[in-house]
Amino acid sequence: EDILPPTIKGTPTWEWILHLTTYKPRDIVSFFNCCQEFVGDEQYITEANLWDATRKHSEYLWKEFNDVFAGTVLSGHQDELQQLFDELSADCESDYGAYYYSVWAELSWHFQMEFI
Repeated sequence: EDILPPTIKGTPTWEWILHLTTYKPRDIVSFFNCCQEFVGDEQYITEANLWDATRKHSEYLWKEFNDVFAGTVLSGHQDELQQLFDELSADCESDYGAYYYSVWAELSWHFQMEFI
């Protein structure tokens, strides 16, 4: 916790990160790997680093999302799905943007579980 800002938009930073990654260890690790790219050799992670990592992590999850839906009834509809999620989370720095981002991650995870 000492390396993170205390809050993000009034929410304790760890709570914000856990909500964003839907409490999945794999996604938490992936998110912090994305943070590393923006932090470099600095000792602390800034709020700006976290927002940058959110965008980078979203790209990673979108790739995962497409891999999960390949060969399903939604295969070939990635453009429509991306447009939908882009509209829902247009302002990723708002509480609603972060919420819809986490909904997207949760939807992807649940759909993946159906086909394992």
